[in-house]
Amino acid sequence: MALIPRIKFALVNLSVLLIPSIVTGIIISEKFAFAVMLALFFGYIAMIGVRSSKEYNRSFETELILDDQKNELERLSKIDALTNIYNRGYFNIEFEKQWEYANRLKLRLSLLIVDVDHFKAFNDNYGHLLGDACLVHVAKIINQVGKRETDIAARFGGEEFVLLILENENENENEKAIKVAEILRRKIERSPFKVDDKLFPVTVSIGVASIQPSHKMDSRQLIEQADSALYQAKHQGRNLVIVHSG
Repeated sequence: MALIPRIKFALVNLSVLLIPSIVTGIIISEKFAFAVMLALFFGYIAMIGVRSSKEYNRSFETELILDDQKNELERLSKIDALTNIYNRGYFNIEFEKQWEYANRLKLRLSLLIVDVDHFKAFNDNYGHLLGDACLVHVAKIINQVGKRETDIAARFGGEEFVLLILENENENENEKAIKVAEILRRKIERSPFKVDDKLFPVTVSIGVASIQPSHKMDSRQLIEQADSALYQAKHQGRNLVIVHSG
């Protein structure tokens, strides 16, 4: 019965145990009844084993399907349905984890808030379907730029995205975040949104903030600083990277 998951081995084991006795009982006439009883017992145990093996395999397959469905539901709960990058809820959870991690290791945590320039006018002129496709286009580029394992790219809401960056120990202040922000801004600017052979220029404004977390700070401070820098970028002409100072 221990070999039921591998029914062939179970049947071989059963055969090795019982068939010699059955054959011997058939040869020796006074043991014939005993041989018949063993043969019936062999058939019964084999039938039970095959049935148990099928039930085991069905249960195992059902468990695998349920695990796959559970994993898919967990994945979907983290992913923004439109842009296929992380959603705001998942970002909020991971942001707090990264904040605590940076605090323990005395690392700097940087945040980029990315806003698609003139998106409302784009929606009004070309329609919401094209606007949605534009957001997907921007999200794909952000996800490509935030390619380190510790980078978290997410849709923050509407036409805003965030990219959370954990600075390395050997990086000065917000050096890494500024480089990434400029790379991202240029890449979006140089990658027009294309639909049916028509090119639509897209640019973004980016607010950057960097903090070395401590227990005395509120994690929302980093978001507020990046949002303030974004506000300045939008009001200084857009298609800019502005770093929070102060």
